[in-house]
Amino acid sequence: MSRMPKLLITGASGFTGQHACNHFVNAGFAVTAVSRKSFGNGQVQKELCDLLNKEKCW
Repeated sequence: MSRMPKLLITGASGFTGQHACNHFVNAGFAVTAVSRKSFGNGQVQKELCDLLNKEKCW
């Protein structure tokens, strides 16, 4: 059984992060996106988190 490779992208709501999410989803990766604010890609698992403030994450 073949499994999709997994990828974590931080800063996913930014310009480069959004393009990276789209690129890797189209390349067949299971993408988890971490960002401080919500964004519109429905094909990734999203986690809202400010990596500079660990008390507000998870």
